[in-house]
Amino acid sequence: MRQRIDVISLYHPPERIADNIQTRFENGAADGFDVMPPWLPGCFDLFAEQVVPTLRGQRARSLF
Repeated sequence: MRQRIDVISLYHPPERIADNIQTRFENGAADGFDVMPPWLPGCFDLFAEQVVPTLRGQRARSLF
């Protein structure tokens, strides 16, 4: 069973969201993430276009 512990708001800048995801992963607080956009279409596209490239450009090599 999955347990939802926290929500990362998409109302923050992409860099802050990426930092939050990276920190959780590095600290062992998460081994994966579910992306659940509050509206479709559009919100998932924003995440894919803005947050994912930020993660890839950071030290997040182990995430991908």
